[in-house]
Amino acid sequence: MLKISPQFTGLLLLGFALVGCGNLDTRLLATTIQAGINGQGGIQVKAVRCPEGVKKEGGRSFECRGELEGQKSFPIVVHQRDDQGAVDWEVLNSKTVLNLKSLQLEVRRALRGPTGKEPKVNCGGFYRLNTPGDSFECQVVKEDEQEGAIAVRIDPQGNLLWNEIIDGEVAAIPPAPPDTSGATPVTVKVTETGAETGSTPAKGHAAK
Repeated sequence: MLKISPQFTGLLLLGFALVGCGNLDTRLLATTIQAGINGQGGIQVKAVRCPEGVKKEGGRSFECRGELEGQKSFPIVVHQRDDQGAVDWEVLNSKTVLNLKSLQLEVRRALRGPTGKEPKVNCGGFYRLNTPGDSFECQVVKEDEQEGAIAVRIDPQGNLLWNEIIDGEVAAIPPAPPDTSGATPVTVKVTETGAETGSTPAKGHAAK
């Protein structure tokens, strides 16, 4: 059984430019992030709050917060690519929201085939509420085109536990390849500020 505490740095990384001089237009940034997350599906964000007075400074990062109904929120990290207003934003996995693209990446790495080729994994959508006791399946297509699935459930602490489904039965996952974590199950602890161990983000950039 593979255990992923929802704080692997689950990321969908998107970018765009906030033109102008001096400080970033963080109100426009918040509106853009909210529309982007809601357009990707899985959750509906009520509002995004970003700090004011953020100077344009390449390499600097800061945090916004996405707000959901019921006074729940989750972290969104914004990274400035340059001092001209080009930024990337990342939705981190947290106790509130799961980034399914990060889960898919972890599964692909764990189920890598004998040739090193990673399977195709689809957990449906981009985001999902982190609800203890919830369960769902992800579809898997391996390098030999064999179709399968993994069963995922969320434990009372908000951690993800998943197993591959083989011939209709939930089975233990195979040992990870030598270049990952070996036979030790992957454990990633989820917090509100990022991951202690993480995965490479899916990336996308808008033209400046």
